[in-house]
Amino acid sequence: MKQKLKDRLLGSVWFTEIQVFLLNTWYLVRREWVITFPFLVIYSVFDIIMSSILVRVAIRLAMKLKGLTYIGPDNIVSFLTFPGTILLFLVMSVLVCVLHIIEISGIMHAYSMSSVGKKSTLRGIVSTGLKSGVRTFSPRNWAMIPFIMVLIPLTGFFSLSFSSIRAVIPGFIREYIEANDLYRALYLVIYAVMLLVEITYIFSMNIFLLEDSGFFAACRKSRRLIRGKYGITVACLVLVSILFSLGVTALSSMVSSCAINLYTLFSGNLSRAAAVRLASWILVVNQFLGNVIAPAVNIAALTALFFHYLEQENMLASMARHAFQDSLMTKKQAMKAAAVFAAAFLVLRFTMTAEDVAAVRREAMTEPRRPEVFAHRGDSVNAPENSMPAFEMAVLEQTDGIELDVHRTKDGVLVVSHDESMERISGLQVNVSDLTYAEIQEIDTGSWFSKNFGYVRLSTLDEVLKLCRRNNVRVQIEIKSPGPATGMEEPILQCINDNDMRDLAVIISLEAEPLKKVRELDPGIRTAYCMYAAWDHVEDVGFSDDFTVEERNVTPELAAIVHASGGKLYAWTINSEESVQNLIDCGVDGILTDNPIMLKSALDHADYTGGIRKLLRQYLAKLQDF
Repeated sequence: MKQKLKDRLLGSVWFTEIQVFLLNTWYLVRREWVITFPFLVIYSVFDIIMSSILVRVAIRLAMKLKGLTYIGPDNIVSFLTFPGTILLFLVMSVLVCVLHIIEISGIMHAYSMSSVGKKSTLRGIVSTGLKSGVRTFSPRNWAMIPFIMVLIPLTGFFSLSFSSIRAVIPGFIREYIEANDLYRALYLVIYAVMLLVEITYIFSMNIFLLEDSGFFAACRKSRRLIRGKYGITVACLVLVSILFSLGVTALSSMVSSCAINLYTLFSGNLSRAAAVRLASWILVVNQFLGNVIAPAVNIAALTALFFHYLEQENMLASMARHAFQDSLMTKKQAMKAAAVFAAAFLVLRFTMTAEDVAAVRREAMTEPRRPEVFAHRGDSVNAPENSMPAFEMAVLEQTDGIELDVHRTKDGVLVVSHDESMERISGLQVNVSDLTYAEIQEIDTGSWFSKNFGYVRLSTLDEVLKLCRRNNVRVQIEIKSPGPATGMEEPILQCINDNDMRDLAVIISLEAEPLKKVRELDPGIRTAYCMYAAWDHVEDVGFSDDFTVEERNVTPELAAIVHASGGKLYAWTINSEESVQNLIDCGVDGILTDNPIMLKSALDHADYTGGIRKLLRQYLAKLQDF
């Protein structure tokens, strides 16, 4: 029976197709790695620099046109809807897309040459990439921009450029989607549609490179070529990704073992500090291979599959002869490309002040320091969020501080709850502001998390502040958006003063008005502007001392600006170890998390050395961002 199954498997069409595919992919990688891998390493540095410049130029010019010195929650909507912003971001998107197409087309050209038995050159890779980039400016090819810049990164199915490794949805948006069944289902449907579109047009870049037709024509031919081959195509591409990941893990483990053995051989023992340093470099090797080399392997796999399908359909002969030649750019094309990038550098020079450069330089020279740990809504992984058990666990775990949200009952009692509605934590469709404190004490707000917490009721701000005062724990008190929250500033300040918490409390809000009101009532109390995104001279925010920013929008430049103004920068909400090292290198003062134990462990094992190691880690972090 087993022999029959084995014979059927070995004799199946899929097995033969996958075997041919893997052999062809390995042939291309082995034949061209001497040229393609160094090109990718060098180009990644160039792409990061240019992408950073283009983004900064677009934002700064738009801010100047709009008359803004910073971007925050109070002005981001007006900034994004400003016609000048829209126009500049469209231009910037085209230019960044061109950078990605240069990379993809250059590597794809090398593998295409190998597929027909020819040898590529570095000159051919660069010139072909630049020519493809220039072609992007044609209106008939503009559809490539959303394909390269949006579709591929959002699906995360098959990266073709280190710049499109992944696009991470911000944590607060993910939480919002996951908490709602309808939104979660809608997201899955949208993702499935995007994935289907990407697979249908997966060969469009290959065809665009090899033919003079526009991108729409390339998409139509890709759809015809892949018809009836969806299953085998997905299986082949997923298999390559799995094999590559296993190879990277194996290589990293080998480097780890060799490094530890060599260190022990020459030093005699392996201290904890030395182990942490070695682990950080092993992580660097893993990230470098995974982010920079993966696109070369993926493009090789895609090209191998593409030419295999061409041969099956007898379409190879229809490819233009010039597609398989190392031709140089024309003088006119070279001048166009040089003019575009030179203009970007010049505009950046006139939009970035000497003070900006000095602040960033100072921050880059400082060694990373250990950030403080703030339990977001308490230890909300092991207890119901914003509950006394969650706060008590955070105190026992020796976190530096906690973050909580405040609402007011019908009779004016300040209670700790994230939502105005009680539905999510109790199942009752009623608002906090519609109930008296006595009525709220009758409502179970812990069983939704676990039956073991059926005794939990909404706690008061006064109770939590007393806990913090006894244990010398800092607290960030968030005032929610106006509405029922209007007028809460004064009673919150009174509660802080009554508990002698002025030295440990910070009032935060996503809205500008509550912070302005707090500043009027008590200029001495510390405030922090909670921002989804923050850009440029945030020190011009006159009503905030500190800033707490969504993790994806934290940068070394932002930290430099905040610190130069005497403020502190916090990042929220980090629930995995992946982002921790980058936030340390950026220079944040504190990190908010739902899982303090995980975060403290990640901080214990992080690397706090500066210099080249810090710059290299920031470079690798940039690979994820662009």
